[in-house]
Amino acid sequence: MMLGPFALLLVVVLLAQPERAVPVEGSTAGAHGGHGADGAVDHAGMRMASVSAGTFAARAPLLPTRGWTAKADAAARGHGARAAIDGRRATTWMTPRGARAPHVLTIDTRGVRTMSGLRYTPETARSARRVGRYTVQVSRDGRSWKTVSRGLFNNDAKVKTAGFAATDARYVRLSATNVAGARRAVAVAEVGLLGGPLDVPLDRSRWSAAADSQDLGRAPALAIDGDPMTSWHSVVTDDPAPTLPKAIVIDTAAPQRMGALSYTPRQDGQASGRIGAYVVEVSTDGVTY
Repeated sequence: MMLGPFALLLVVVLLAQPERAVPVEGSTAGAHGGHGADGAVDHAGMRMASVSAGTFAARAPLLPTRGWTAKADAAARGHGARAAIDGRRATTWMTPRGARAPHVLTIDTRGVRTMSGLRYTPETARSARRVGRYTVQVSRDGRSWKTVSRGLFNNDAKVKTAGFAATDARYVRLSATNVAGARRAVAVAEVGLLGGPLDVPLDRSRWSAAADSQDLGRAPALAIDGDPMTSWHSVVTDDPAPTLPKAIVIDTAAPQRMGALSYTPRQDGQASGRIGAYVVEVSTDGVTY
């Protein structure tokens, strides 16, 4: 659903205890604008998608893997790198026990193509082997690499997407560390790549952000800087029942046509400060929402 042009986007965030919160589940990685992905929820005429990490993940087709090859820095017997791109969730690329992370899976798509995300399918047999921290890099020649996404995947069995701005590349490299520690084995059921996006994220180069409060070094601008490892954080107090809700206001600098809001939780492994119940409001003048 596309909404009319708006100049300002207001996000009113209510932070609640996890057992009382109403979290929005999802598996994409995002910034602001475009259509949300699977798991998004309609609210006040817009969609909001919870994300695991990374940057904007628009709707995009999954690229066919025929002819692709894969190699890894290490693989346990019977769990080679090819298993991560064979289209079967029952097979896994798995690293040997005790091998030092991060572990690296490199995919050769056999030709330069447009891509906008990496889709990771965790194995279902053992949660202790899931990927935690990750970095996605791309290359046209297999020698010069560009980092396009990094962050921390949620520790669950859902398929996850690390989205990034559409780029042309032949090779993709996933560097992964086990969610439980650097010396634990990593197992990956499937890795897929998304082609060019069907929806394009809004340009954030002229955006600005303000909030009702901020903690030291955690300014609102960090919520729109494109880096999932930085974050806005409201002021931290010793009050066991802080005043809620907290709000962040994003000024897009000019009227924009919007269809979704995508949210990336903090990626430092800490659960505090994550959004529970929320309200999204829009305005053309910053006064009437």
